[in-house]
Amino acid sequence: MNIFTNYSSTVITNDIKIAAILENNENINLTLIGGTVRRGFHCTLGPTTKTQFSDLYADKAFIAANAISLKRGLSTPNVEVADIKTQIIKNSRQNIALIDSSKFEGEALYKFADIKDMDVIISDEEVPAAFATAIKKAGCKLIKAK
Repeated sequence: MNIFTNYSSTVITNDIKIAAILENNENINLTLIGGTVRRGFHCTLGPTTKTQFSDLYADKAFIAANAISLKRGLSTPNVEVADIKTQIIKNSRQNIALIDSSKFEGEALYKFADIKDMDVIISDEEVPAAFATAIKKAGCKLIKAK
């Protein structure tokens, strides 16, 4: 089932694989952000990528994290990735984090957001109780996907 069948959407991404999957969908206006290709990760990053994202505003941003901590928030091991994610979050009306439960209680090197910066966190059903409580206290909605 194609979730984009009934309406036209604009998708902005720096992920080459996502762009390849969506490029033939006639209901999507697709913008691929340029920059330096991060080999092995199928995405672009660097100053060009950050600048292009800084000029765009989105209704919804879907952001992955390598780790989430009650103290440090959402983090990633790459400083350029952190900078780009921070910029995307800053320019989006609704921020949706995609974080599976194996990443809870962890910390990566570079913080890019606090839990309160997210509007929604989508995870699996194994979210620790302390996190579920903290997420709700931060004013963020938690969705546990099966």
